[in-house]
Amino acid sequence: EVPLYPSRDPSLMGDAYKEELWRVENTVQFALKELTDLKIARNESMTPLTEVFEMPVTQVIDGVTVQRVFRIKGNPTLGYVRNVLIGVRNDAKDEFTSPYYGEVWANELRMVGLEERGGVAGLARLDADLADLGSVGIAGNYSSIGWGALDQKLDDRAKESVTQVDFSTNLQLGKFLGANSKVQIPFYYQYSETVRKPQFDALDLDLPLDEKLKSIADPVKRDSVREQSQDFSSLKQISITNMRVNGGGGGKPMPWDISNLAASYAYSRTYARNEVVEKDQLDQHRASLDYIYSISSKPLEPFKGLSKSNWLKWLTEINLNPIPSSFTFGTVMDRKFGERSYRFSDPIYKTWFDKRFTWVRTYSLRWDLTRSIKINF
Repeated sequence: EVPLYPSRDPSLMGDAYKEELWRVENTVQFALKELTDLKIARNESMTPLTEVFEMPVTQVIDGVTVQRVFRIKGNPTLGYVRNVLIGVRNDAKDEFTSPYYGEVWANELRMVGLEERGGVAGLARLDADLADLGSVGIAGNYSSIGWGALDQKLDDRAKESVTQVDFSTNLQLGKFLGANSKVQIPFYYQYSETVRKPQFDALDLDLPLDEKLKSIADPVKRDSVREQSQDFSSLKQISITNMRVNGGGGGKPMPWDISNLAASYAYSRTYARNEVVEKDQLDQHRASLDYIYSISSKPLEPFKGLSKSNWLKWLTEINLNPIPSSFTFGTVMDRKFGERSYRFSDPIYKTWFDKRFTWVRTYSLRWDLTRSIKINF
């Protein structure tokens, strides 16, 4: 609030007239930081949001000392400002019993001193081959607040710092059983993490996060606000795919050979949190067992040597395979458990669970009854 001083001498000319018309005492000049400092001071004083909190301020503008009053009620934020209203209030407290005449001019609304700091970004990656054992990969990237393209406007630049880390490896664990081992154990592991730290507090969009954290004396509450403002997500995966024992003993494959079996197992966990969701976690287990048995057999041709006549070719080429070509069996068990908790919710509806378990079994039979007739079931 700024007390207005009317211009009373319209007879002035030149610069004197301008100085009287646009009196320095009526200049409204403040930094946006003063508004955020006012909110921080109100919060530290524990003043209820339903009450008006005010702070008198003395300013010196062009050598003239003026008095100002900042007031706040509720929890407004500059992040949601769309319109600016200039009002004039009568402070005479005479309930307008006498007439008032006046004219109020507003010269211009101007904003200066925008923060134009730049940002940095970097990317690093390392890939290593471990001979026939497998490979390892590590990657990371970082971009700071203010990062953006040269042709981007100030408001389009990044308002958060982003840190991403990723680690993955593929290993053939069967190599540890010896050079002559026929066991294959393909192993895969991955862990990735993304952390987004905003420039402003997630709930008070006009308060820089660093300043808000400095204003909180309680270390437990300070860590809670820091954790609440971050957008964090992670992914962890562990899998063994198509683990089996290779054949190659030289003999005829039999239905009971262990080489006909292949097993797989995978586990993954995704986790995320932000200013609204306190915890969003999904655990998934997936296990499978496959059995494949193929038979190499020649079809029976009972009339093959009966005649060499082309007229009887249809008879001599009759063939029949009495044994199925392959039999396949597979079973897959999939278990999912999800948990999601919201920060600002009724305790009854705060946490939700999602539980699922499925068991799928498949059977397939391939029978080449003849060279031209093939059956899949």
